Amino acid sequence: IPNGGGAVWPADRYSGFQSTESFNRFFGDGRTLGYGVAVNGLEAVANGATRLFVRYVEPLSPAAQSVALAGGLQRGDEILAINNTPVATLIAADDFSALTPDAAGNALRLDVRRGAGPTIVVVLSAAEFALTPVQSGQRVFSQNGRRIGYVFVKDMISQVGSPLGTTMTSFRNQGIDDLVLDLRYNGGGLVSMGGTVASYASGSPHDGKVYARLLYNDKQSGNNRTFNFGNPGAWAGFPRVYVLMGERTCSASEQVINGLRGVGVDAVLIGDVTCGKPVGFLPRDNACGTTYSIVNFEGVNARNEGRYFNGLTPTCAVAEDFSQPIGDTGEDDNIGDP
Repeated sequence: IPNGGGAVWPADRYSGFQSTESFNRFFGDGRTLGYGVAVNGLEAVANGATRLFVRYVEPLSPAAQSVALAGGLQRGDEILAINNTPVATLIAADDFSALTPDAAGNALRLDVRRGAGPTIVVVLSAAEFALTPVQSGQRVFSQNGRRIGYVFVKDMISQVGSPLGTTMTSFRNQGIDDLVLDLRYNGGGLVSMGGTVASYASGSPHDGKVYARLLYNDKQSGNNRTFNFGNPGAWAGFPRVYVLMGERTCSASEQVINGLRGVGVDAVLIGDVTCGKPVGFLPRDNACGTTYSIVNFEGVNARNEGRYFNGLTPTCAVAEDFSQPIGDTGEDDNIGDP
């Protein structure tokens, strides 16, 4: 632990392992195996709620392609039961594992209600599909005389690069004044890709400055590494960046916020406290089909700030509205409000 660990260094709650096949599928191919539906389980458990809603659907997933409901499952659909178990039981047990299949072809039954409509049974078959890590990239609106561009970045994987570049070029050509960067469901990924996302936001004034330093312990300090801001958009960036965040904003996506702050970018944080993971891994394959991700380093910004184990606190705390489409200006996240 660099400098002795400071006053507080909590127990490791981050390390883990997964099949190498799953790891390579996600980080190499930008694909995953699943149903493609996520719910507001964290919020329901924390608030003692008895109702469960769809919060996110992967665009190319079985959930999005289901014909049982018009347009497939959608954010805001209410889940009444999962595999015939009432959601109140699942919330009380904090058990949503049924949404994660063991293999392709696994079946998932959801009893769903859309609005005031009838209960509809939706049966999904687990399949492998391509992730869509950048969405809603062309959404532009005006507020208080300023043109604001919105982009949703779901995963910090290499497949972010091309669509994000297209989006940012469009923002530049439209003369966008401020950026809304939606990282609410971004659980992290590659430090380098987080640096690319931050570099599009920061632009030429910070080109070459320190984005993040990865610090190992005193026995491994030779592995310490620095990532610098670039200027992939070849422009001045944004003077202000609104970041939508929450409990699922984690690791490399938190590092984006910390990195922008480190060079003085005005990052206005809207939503809920982030997950609190200022550390990272160098994943290792054991050559027997398992990849281990064990904490190797901590990350700090240009001002040597890090160790936000309790999460990053929002500038404006706002509860998420699961009834509105992601990125809709009707969401209660007050996108663009100063």
